[in-house]
Amino acid sequence: MTRMTAVLALALCVLAGTSAADGPPPAPAAPPGITAMTFNLRIALVPDGWNAWPFRAGFVADVIRREDPDVVGAQETLGFAAKDLLRRLPEYAVLGKPGDADFWLELNAIFYRRDRLEALDSGILTLSDTPEKRGSRTWDNVASRSVLWARFRQRAGGRCFYFYDTHLDHRGGDSKTRGARVIRDLVARQAAPAEPALLTGDFNCNVAAPAWRILTGAQVEEGRAGDFRDAWLAVHGREPEEGTYHGYTGHSVGARIDFVLARPGLRAVRADILRDRRGPLFPSDHYPVIARFEWE
Repeated sequence: MTRMTAVLALALCVLAGTSAADGPPPAPAAPPGITAMTFNLRIALVPDGWNAWPFRAGFVADVIRREDPDVVGAQETLGFAAKDLLRRLPEYAVLGKPGDADFWLELNAIFYRRDRLEALDSGILTLSDTPEKRGSRTWDNVASRSVLWARFRQRAGGRCFYFYDTHLDHRGGDSKTRGARVIRDLVARQAAPAEPALLTGDFNCNVAAPAWRILTGAQVEEGRAGDFRDAWLAVHGREPEEGTYHGYTGHSVGARIDFVLARPGLRAVRADILRDRRGPLFPSDHYPVIARFEWE
């Protein structure tokens, strides 16, 4: 190499290095999104033949493992069923006091990925006129109903959010409406406007019912309105086959009664009804619903 060629090569290297150094800094990595699932597991003590819990437990775990949600709001989760799932899914932890005597009354559970989320706080509020009294029932509901809540911090990025899981009564219409009000007011007290929240649950009603309308702000009462957004509607709009309860028949017609909702701050980019089956075997008599959210 001649002296001139060497000088030119050195100059090019210097210029290249200067250009890289003076260019814009790399954009910061986007905070990780949140994948949430609602899953009515069907009470594990019911003798459902081929779909009894001992046959379904592994199937339920397989669905959760495949979809890999950060957090699952489960309903009808008896303590021993929660422990069955934790044995199969050791990467998850559970909130909801599985194994306690009063856990048989609540039947809600929140499973979350321990490596992705840190649980900062949690609690249970009964949906009744005496919300602090566990197991109370003061309206027209057949069973005691509750809302289980938690506040999480993402281990990557450090962002916080609230998560609520509920199961409204399958018969009492008044209790569904009043229960939705309790949840709406709880969220308003707990979650600051700048802190997003997710709500999962089996509402036992469709989007025309007062409970859904109260939580999403479609029904305003005395100046109070929920501000949750329905992930399915945000992604798909209305579809003819969106039923989530099938009673072990595998049909998909009917109304959505299982929901994943999000407050502003989280934008739904995916929503799916998971219709898994293995011949006559189903994970549950409800289809789980999963949604993926990005931070706004």
